[in-house]
Amino acid sequence: TIRSDMFICRLSTNIEIIPSKEKPKKIIFRDELGEEYLFLCKQERKGDLRKDLRVMEYVSILNHILVEDREGQEHHLQLTTWCVTILNEKTGLIEWVRNTE
Repeated sequence: TIRSDMFICRLSTNIEIIPSKEKPKKIIFRDELGEEYLFLCKQERKGDLRKDLRVMEYVSILNHILVEDREGQEHHLQLTTWCVTILNEKTGLIEWVRNTE
């Protein structure tokens, strides 16, 4: 999980290029405690990464509603979110969800 008070101290020199059409890059940031955070650096030629950010904001609102709802509390309902950082209209960083391909 990304902490709001985290400071990035290092960027790994090993950058993995994902073998797909757009060739996104898997990069690793390290914080002041040495903890690693994996991100996908992605450029969209035909899309807009701001949509990804809006979906995460929408999911966060749904999670808030589920926390306030009695049945949501009983069933411990929550959707998983991840960090999306927009660098410009077509380029951004998306938090890598561990144990996925």
